[in-house]
Amino acid sequence: MKRLSIILFLSPAVLFFFGCKSASAKSGPDYAKPAVTHDIKISNKGTRSEGRSGYLKINGVSLPDCFNAVAADGRVYTFKTRGTAWGDDGYFPEDDLTVEYVYPSTDKKLSDADLAAGWSEVSEHYSNVPAGWIFVKWQNGSAAVSPDRIDQLVKEKSIRQIRRNTMFSGKLPE
Repeated sequence: MKRLSIILFLSPAVLFFFGCKSASAKSGPDYAKPAVTHDIKISNKGTRSEGRSGYLKINGVSLPDCFNAVAADGRVYTFKTRGTAWGDDGYFPEDDLTVEYVYPSTDKKLSDADLAAGWSEVSEHYSNVPAGWIFVKWQNGSAAVSPDRIDQLVKEKSIRQIRRNTMFSGKLPE
């Protein structure tokens, strides 16, 4: 009987410690650091006309060719366009630019409506932007955006696609 009362007494304590998450621990796509993958496709490899095309994937989804600059996971990527068969086009890391330079911090806060929408047109890093969001800049604007809302942002703001000079015949990354 004594053993049963000890088990009944300890069961709620065990469930409390192992069955709950901390109230301050956030989960979900908006609070997880974005997984950024930079893929390069090479055309005319080994020739004087060798070209490189850069593609960004955020959380496994290809970023559309719409943004001049992207700040994600502590790096800045810029979109390059080439007019020849050689050189770089697409997204490439820009080692000379810091995230703080492209996306400076401010004490301002996003509204609850912007957080619910998953994106907000901003030029600075607001203090309450979720860790899983990225910063994108296009010809006429910029925004902080959740990776799963990029298509919605592009559609609502009518952001135009940047043309590439891709010379390779391989399949594009998905």
